[in-house]
Amino acid sequence: MIRAVFFDVGGVLKSGYRNACEQFARKICNSIEEYEVFEEQYFPELETGTRSRRAFFSLLSKRFSFSIEDLEKEWKKAYLETFIENTETRTFALNLKPKYIVGIISDVTTLIIDYNYEKGVYEGFDPVILSAETGFVKPQREIFDEANKRSKTTPAECIFIDDKPPLIEKAREYGFHGILYQNPTQLREEFNKIITFS
Repeated sequence: MIRAVFFDVGGVLKSGYRNACEQFARKICNSIEEYEVFEEQYFPELETGTRSRRAFFSLLSKRFSFSIEDLEKEWKKAYLETFIENTETRTFALNLKPKYIVGIISDVTTLIIDYNYEKGVYEGFDPVILSAETGFVKPQREIFDEANKRSKTTPAECIFIDDKPPLIEKAREYGFHGILYQNPTQLREEFNKIITFS
């Protein structure tokens, strides 16, 4: 019996990160590729919460000759201006309560986690399992174990929804039911199939 449904955030409940990077890059350097090469060096630390946004911008300021304050300002502006909430999917998710536990399992960097809280991205979801807070990233087993621990469920009682095929495959290996997200209509159909046959 399904008791809990866990959603990814980027690409499922919201989008816009790539657009934010492009807008930010136009302000501080020559190309999005130049910025992404720099960010990629520190991405694992940003994603596991071991490097703060300010520490990253301190390095960025030396590389591109901008003040930390100006970088903070431009990044926040770019992120919030390009933020797109997938309202239909969010509504579907929250309407699953109270019949199901509805939570989040998401990789998120310290660059955006505070802004996501400000925007209410995680409101209404419980538990919320985030890489920058747990120190684990998908597809590590520990982040899924944490979801089971906090929701007091077993993998077989959970559905995990993500837009990345390798992560869905890994979740299924751990015993979760998986839905590869494409759009709200497809999500609803796949969800109903699992509920009917589980």
